[in-house]
Amino acid sequence: MANYDLLTQLLDLPNVRVTHYQLVGQQRLNLFVESTLAVAVCPDCQQVSLSVHQVGDPQLVRDLPVWNRRCWLRYAPRRFKCETCSTTFVERVVWREPGLDYTIRYEQFIWELSWRCSQTEKRPVWKPGWMTGVPSGVRPSKSVARTCGMPITKRRKRNCRMPARRSTGFM
Repeated sequence: MANYDLLTQLLDLPNVRVTHYQLVGQQRLNLFVESTLAVAVCPDCQQVSLSVHQVGDPQLVRDLPVWNRRCWLRYAPRRFKCETCSTTFVERVVWREPGLDYTIRYEQFIWELSWRCSQTEKRPVWKPGWMTGVPSGVRPSKSVARTCGMPITKRRKRNCRMPARRSTGFM
């Protein structure tokens, strides 16, 4: 197995090791990462678990650009089994919120980029497209998107069903 300590240091995410990488064309870099922690804390009983139940399917997580390339982390979350309460749970990592397909620092980067663009009327120096792919859930307003040169996309409605009306006995 090759040693990717330099890439691990440059990535600078806590408790993560780069196992290998893949260049996809001229604009994308995939980094394959794994957790360096041997334990996880059960969210139900707060006890430390050492027992890995299974390794989940790999997920692609968007991260900050590296060397002018879009960077994606390929990460397979581990499922642990708690010896105390016998439940299984997925390990939580500090660099990603559960259910999102981008890192916390990428979200911060997009937010700061949108804020800087909203503070100026001039178009930014960077080329739109290579860094400004806005992840789902972090969409700037139309005016900010126009100022930054970002594409304006329609929002998709998720789970927009109205709850069933309950009869209260009145009217």
